[in-house]
Amino acid sequence: MMTRVSVVLALQGYQAISDLRTGTIARVEVGTGIKHAHADYHEQDIRRNNYIGGKNGYNTEESLELDRRADRLEKTAFYVDLALGSLYGWGNTDAIKYVGTAVATDPVVRAATAPEQIWLTTCKRDSLYCSNFNRDDSKRPTENGRAEIGDKRQIFDISELKPSDSNNVITISNNGIMNPLDDALKNAIKQNKWATNKEGVAVVYNRPTSNPLSELLYAAYDKTNDLLGADCR
Repeated sequence: MMTRVSVVLALQGYQAISDLRTGTIARVEVGTGIKHAHADYHEQDIRRNNYIGGKNGYNTEESLELDRRADRLEKTAFYVDLALGSLYGWGNTDAIKYVGTAVATDPVVRAATAPEQIWLTTCKRDSLYCSNFNRDDSKRPTENGRAEIGDKRQIFDISELKPSDSNNVITISNNGIMNPLDDALKNAIKQNKWATNKEGVAVVYNRPTSNPLSELLYAAYDKTNDLLGADCR
């Protein structure tokens, strides 16, 4: 028999694995991770098939909306897990510890196992020009029918990344903590010289988690793999 909470979660698209009548650790497992992965793969399919000027990998309004939806679902998963897990484990120290650990680490697992993304961003002006948003977070008008400002596209064939004509190297950037994609691409431009930006910067994008605690854990995990020479994926 489903509890009232279970019914509400089911109606919202979540999967409740719990029973309030039992004294067991009743943790709500939110199905957002699966939805998030599906959104990621669908976004990449859209970009893979979206060609502009003979090159693919560009966002569309649909792929951008899927990205925003995935972020909202990720945050919803975290806070629903946290609130209901704390409620169910109230008065049970072991349950609270289990719930706290699971709530903090689940977003890390989802971020670490999300589809890998490599982007190439090219900017022939300043970094603000190549950002989708102004400093007041208002959306900037696009041009030539594109969904985004500047020239930024996901790379599906690694052979498309070519060394710079000026210094014969490929400049690579990683996004910082809690950086969504637009900030990751904008910061990659800000951190490099104009001569580099006009030829393009490759950005290895790691989707941020839904909260600062999980993001710090993910950053520590990523840094540990980097120091050990392992692939964080």
